[in-house]
This record gives sequence, structure tokens and C-alpha cells, in this order.
Amino acid sequence: MVNVTQLIVRTYLDKTKMTLREFGEQLGVSHVTVSYWRNGKFAPDTDLMMSFRNSDDWRGEFARAILAAKHGNGGK
Repeated sequence: MVNVTQLIVRTYLDKTKMTLREFGEQLGVSHVTVSYWRNGKFAPDTDLMMSFRNSDDWRGEFARAILAAKHGNGGK
């Protein structure tokens, strides 16, 4: 069963057209970590997402979407 954070990760991988490695580099994590997120083994770390939530690019959108899914508050 696919969870919401998996769907968000998959959506943003599609949207950005980045490889797992490129996506991870932009967020400061390994491609293996991104793969774990995509496959539902782990969810993105809240502290990491908080550090990007005010970014004006896709990373901010991604972080806010993940935070909203995990905490239901839109990352506020």
C-alpha cells in the first residue's frame, strides 16, 4: 500500500525530472535515502523538511507538502 509521503516523493521526482541522485543532492541526502522515501521504507525527516520549508523553489513546495502530510499543518 502506498502512503501519502511516498506519493509526494514520487510526484516531485516526476515533476523535477531529476534522478534519485540529483534529487538527493539538492536536499543534502543520498540517493539511497530518496529511494527509501519513494518506496515507503522511511519518510523524510521532519527537521530536514523544516530547513527547506521557506525555500522559494521546488524544495520549499516539497517540504511543505511532506510536513502537511506528516503533521497536518502545512509546515507552519
